[in-house]
Amino acid sequence: MPDTSTRLGIPFLQAAQAQKHVTVNEALTTLDALTNMVLQSISTATPPAMPEESQCYFVPDSPTGDWANEAGKIAHVFNGGWRFVTPLTGMRAWLADEDKAVVWNGSAWQPITTISAANGATTKTDVVTASHTVTAGATNDTGLIIPERSILFAVSGTVSTAFSGTLASFAVGLPGQETRFSNGLWIGQGSTFVGPSTPEVIWSDTPVRLSAEGGDFTGGEINLAAHVMRFTAPF
Repeated sequence: MPDTSTRLGIPFLQAAQAQKHVTVNEALTTLDALTNMVLQSISTATPPAMPEESQCYFVPDSPTGDWANEAGKIAHVFNGGWRFVTPLTGMRAWLADEDKAVVWNGSAWQPITTISAANGATTKTDVVTASHTVTAGATNDTGLIIPERSILFAVSGTVSTAFSGTLASFAVGLPGQETRFSNGLWIGQGSTFVGPSTPEVIWSDTPVRLSAEGGDFTGGEINLAAHVMRFTAPF
């Protein structure tokens, strides 16, 4: 049985143990699967019918078959069956079906978006999010704040509760640039926009602004995201 004192549950050889090769091979197979790991998928809840030895999958919610009751674990093929390992915070993998690198943050696999230098300097692509409840008036400065000293690439959003009021449509921008990201947008629930823009340095914290077109807001809700690049200085 795996010794649970090890981080990856790798078994130890025991004194005077028979068939030591079985334990050694299990340990080597686990290391082979999890070192420079390739996850075939993090969304497939049904085990594949004919997986290859040492292939890895992350088991999502509501798994079936041999993965039942193993949600939240890494399943890797061992001797034609499955072995399950709990992912560790900071564990990295290549996600094969989405063609990107990911890191386990303790609760989910996130894309790896930070480049770090040996002296601590970093460049990070980031998504800043906020939900905003609309208040009455012609404009709303939302709680989505573009952080200072970042480079802004786009703002996106989805109307989660239809906007009410006398408006016919709405625009999304910044103070003084009210239509920068989009305008003429539908006010109904589910209305979605992605507004790329010429990259710009934002020198001070700046709110994203909603503007009513053809009337005023009285209510509604929207989920917003700002797509930015951020930087930190070296040690």
